[in-house]
Amino acid sequence: MAKKKTAGIVLPREALPEGIRLALDRSRVLLEAAAHLARSPHLTGAAVLFSQGVEELGKAAMLQDARVSTSAPTVNVPGFLDHQVKLTKAAGLLSESALMLGGYFDAENYFDGDAYFGESPAEDWLVRLDLLYAGWDESRNEWRGYSQVNADVVEANIRSVLALIAKKRSEWSD
Repeated sequence: MAKKKTAGIVLPREALPEGIRLALDRSRVLLEAAAHLARSPHLTGAAVLFSQGVEELGKAAMLQDARVSTSAPTVNVPGFLDHQVKLTKAAGLLSESALMLGGYFDAENYFDGDAYFGESPAEDWLVRLDLLYAGWDESRNEWRGYSQVNADVVEANIRSVLALIAKKRSEWSD
């Protein structure tokens, strides 16, 4: 059986500052790439890169929390490899609207004409998967993937997250 991703990793404390900088830099690069795709025919690609950039911001925040929580020579960073944990951590730094990718489509009512489009927070993992991928929901015995990514929403949120990264880069430096 595979090791559960939420188990975390143990890092030397002195490696944390560089890890924070690297995660923030990766986040910025992913978000800048997403911005280039946001007005192209590759909007879903922009949303994927945006999501990965937000996860990297969450990773940087997890490393910062570990850095300030102890002076021990090694630190445990639980959930370091878990997408949902990183998104949730980033969600704590951003407004809920800054995590949106677009409208959420209610597949349950798709065929009867009562489909609902609204906003759903990006930290909800199933909503994010719905926006980015076609998938099978075994519990409901139906397809997921009817949600729509919105270019205006993604572009505005890229700018918002980039501004936060610039702020955190200076706050979290040595």
